[in-house]
Amino acid sequence: MDILAQAKLLGMLVIGLIVGLAVGYGAFAATAPKPGEVVTPPPKIPSEIPVGVLITMTGELSDLGPLYRAGALIAQDDVNAYLKNSGLNYTVKVYLEDTATTSDGALAATQALAAKGIKVIISYLSMDIRATQSFVNDHKIVEISYASTAPELAIAGDYIFRLVPNDLHQGKGIARIMWDAGVRNAAVAYRGDAWGDGLFAAFKARFAELGGKVDSVRFDPSAKDLSAEALSLADIVKGFGVSNSTGVLHLTFDEDGIALLTAIKDNPALTGVRWFGSDGDVGSPRVRDVYGELIQKLWTPCTIYTVPTAPNQAEFNNRWRTATGETMPGSYEWALYDGLFLATLATLQAGVYDGEAIKNVFAQAAFHYFGLTGWTILDDAGDRAYAPYEIQAIMPTAGLPGVTPQTRPLDWVIVGYYSEETDSVTWVPPHIPA
Repeated sequence: MDILAQAKLLGMLVIGLIVGLAVGYGAFAATAPKPGEVVTPPPKIPSEIPVGVLITMTGELSDLGPLYRAGALIAQDDVNAYLKNSGLNYTVKVYLEDTATTSDGALAATQALAAKGIKVIISYLSMDIRATQSFVNDHKIVEISYASTAPELAIAGDYIFRLVPNDLHQGKGIARIMWDAGVRNAAVAYRGDAWGDGLFAAFKARFAELGGKVDSVRFDPSAKDLSAEALSLADIVKGFGVSNSTGVLHLTFDEDGIALLTAIKDNPALTGVRWFGSDGDVGSPRVRDVYGELIQKLWTPCTIYTVPTAPNQAEFNNRWRTATGETMPGSYEWALYDGLFLATLATLQAGVYDGEAIKNVFAQAAFHYFGLTGWTILDDAGDRAYAPYEIQAIMPTAGLPGVTPQTRPLDWVIVGYYSEETDSVTWVPPHIPA
């Protein structure tokens, strides 16, 4: 879509948002108690609207926490500038809570935010949602995720919305990418949690449909040593045959991904085939800095939900680079930014700072919003409706376009794209698989 068409669409969406706000306000204003009915007045919108944000400042994803913190604070500044320029006498205050990258930490952080009276929380991982879903539904707290993708958490009518597509989409994409690269036998190592189980099941079903064979090793995400799992994985690879028709798919996060790479780095069967990954590792500074050379040797293209580059991303990207010292924000940083805007717009449309009221208008607000991630239309389960993916890998960056002062000699770069609409892969030269 060219810039003129994007501008036209953005204008239409802004008009739609204004109309939606008017309709929502009218419906609220028309609601009146029945004669004799005692009604507790709904809580008005406070002059300072609190929004909780869950991030990982400690634990296995602690290297990503500062990246999301930076995005949240930039979003806070921009939302408040928007409110001021609109003549609205409100400000938004972000309350950051560390989950320690654990389920217990996510629940404790959510309960701490709820104790402050916060009715809208922006969360991170699928483990966060699995740990908090009963609590937020029982307490009527809206939870907006910027990175959760587990298919099992796609539940219609709950208080949870996800600004990224679930992994039924990503699983299909990974299967097509591996098949397109000539892989017919997949050895898979995956986390035994909501995210890993769901993504593996989606991948396995699609890869089998294409005619491929799958064998797997499921591991405990809390394990520090994956040597036994690496040996089992090697046995699978040797059984399939060490060749380009065999590939390893690792569905890991930072810490367990590094543990797996540590266990396989000297195993000739496992280093003699190509590896593939997912959004669990994309963009990780820790993975890049510890095992960048090994990952490059293994090739390791990884999928992550993406959106087309658009002019409205440029300013955020520059500010984020300055704040973090990293190369480029990705779709999840953008989704966090959009989550804060949508939390604010849905609150304004509801007319009250009340979780149930905000939940009831959230999908409508998302339908009329065009943000850094594009059009935020949701499906019936409250998840992102459309699912394009980009493919990233750690590659030498010398001479590549888009290199910035923050770019490392070996860094995450885009090597291709997957289109779910056409079930096809487009590789970016010179990163075409051999």
